[in-house]
Amino acid sequence: AKRIMPFNAVHVDGTAQMEINFRHGDALSLADQILVFKRTMREAALKHNVAATFMAKPMTGEPGSAM
Repeated sequence: AKRIMPFNAVHVDGTAQMEINFRHGDALSLADQILVFKRTMREAALKHNVAATFMAKPMTGEPGSAM
């Protein structure tokens, strides 16, 4: 199993909008970590009847995000 190693998480402009940063490292290892992280976040959100999105700008007129 791959270990997910985020560096930090900070609140940004939008409501419930978070910036998650990972440490620099091997590109393939980081890609794996990010994929597992995003899938895990989506599944956790679904279990709590909310949505987690990583789209650049999912709502017009609201702050954007990306990953």
